[in-house]
Parts: sequence; C-alpha cells; structure tokens
Amino acid sequence: MPTHNSTKIFTCCFAFVSIALITAALNFIIGFIVDRQEEMVLGSLFDREAAAAEGETNNHPQNSFSTVASDVENPDDNDEAAASADYVTAGERHELIVATTLYLLVLVCGAVVFSLLQGLSVVDAVYLVCMSATTIGFGDLDPSTPTSRLFATVWLIFSTLGLAKVLADYTDTRLRAKQRRASARLLSANLTESDFQLLDQDGDGTVSNLEYMRMMLLKTGKVRQEDLDEIQRSFARLDRDGSGNIDRHEMLHASNP
Repeated sequence: MPTHNSTKIFTCCFAFVSIALITAALNFIIGFIVDRQEEMVLGSLFDREAAAAEGETNNHPQNSFSTVASDVENPDDNDEAAASADYVTAGERHELIVATTLYLLVLVCGAVVFSLLQGLSVVDAVYLVCMSATTIGFGDLDPSTPTSRLFATVWLIFSTLGLAKVLADYTDTRLRAKQRRASARLLSANLTESDFQLLDQDGDGTVSNLEYMRMMLLKTGKVRQEDLDEIQRSFARLDRDGSGNIDRHEMLHASNP
C-alpha cells in the first residue's frame, strides 16, 4: 500500500488511467462490432459476384454503394476516430461535459468533507476519495468517525454511479456517432445498375420514393423487416378491396365494423 504522498498521487492517477484504458478497450471491441455491422449493411447492397458476372466490377462511381462497402472493409485507421467524432451532436457533447463536471464536483465535495471530518491532509483526502470512488479500497484509509461513515454511505452511491454514468455516456456517444457515420455514408452513396436492381423491388424499371425509403430504413437499421411486415398486414386489413389504396368508405367500415 502507498505510504508517501508521491505514491498516493501516483496510485490515484494509475487507478483512473487504468479505468480509462479498460473503457478504451471496451470501446474498441464495440467499435469493431459496429464496423462489422456496417460492413454487412453496406456490402449487402452490392453483390460483387453478380456484378463481376455482368462485367461491371470495374465500372462503379467513386461514391457508389459498392465503393462505400469496400471502404468499410478496408478502413483508414488514422481517420476513423476523427470521422466518428464529426457525427457527435452538440447535445451529446454537452451531456458528456455536464456528466464529467458533476462527477468531478462529487469527488471534490468528498475530498473536502472527508478532510474536515477526519482531519486529513489534502493528499490523504484525495487518495481516500479516489480509492473509494473507483471501488479499489486498499483499506489503509477509510471513514473512521460516525459522521464520516454516514456521509460515505450516501457519497459512495453518487460517486460510484457517477463514474459509471460518465463511462456509459462516453461509450454510448461513440457508438451512436459510428452508427450515424454508417448511415450517412450509405445515404450519400450513388446508385449503380446493380444497386438499382436491388432497390427496384417490384421490377417495374423504376425506384419509387417508397421503395427507396423502405430499403434505406432497413439497411440503416432504423426499422426491422418484422416492423414493416406488421405495418403491411395492418394496411392490407384496411384495404378491403386490395386496390393498394384506402378510401373513405373502407376507413369508415374499419371504424364501425
């Protein structure tokens, strides 16, 4: 256990750096999963084998669905973090700043109170707070008076949950930014002949607003196929004559069966 002020400060720094490294490792794993999901989403819009059979493999625009999918499979690691950061909203940044600030205030408040209640030095008070908040707790310093123990009972709840919220907010923000990045790349991609055939669900030679919207909602993960099927069944129930439109008579009939 640390016995000198310098080692206590080092231990505090080491504890939080270790937590940050673990969080970074978890974020890397989550990012890897999201990247693979993005790869499957974008890759599913372009069948390379079919395109090769048609002789189209080397004739795609730079920003086509196929090119976007290829970029996902071979990402530029140097631009990955910066690209994801571009899709963090101002509200999310504000939420992260507020959560971090509040957590630091909780730590400062704990250090001040423990210092006053137990007559600890600044270094010892900070050391006690850091070891308690990170749940390490070597046991060399702990609340020793009834008042400080009562305070610690309440303070530890806020400090532990505060740390968990900061880490969860950071992870969630990064995940949502990567998902927005995947959606933006997909929606900004150009159409090739093969992509057009995939989007033309009814095979009439045109891609309607509904067909394009349906495909993009599915591929960006905003809706599930099951959700669309349920909506389709609901529409079919109201469209009694199967015309593809719901008229006033059918709506009134549905309201008053």
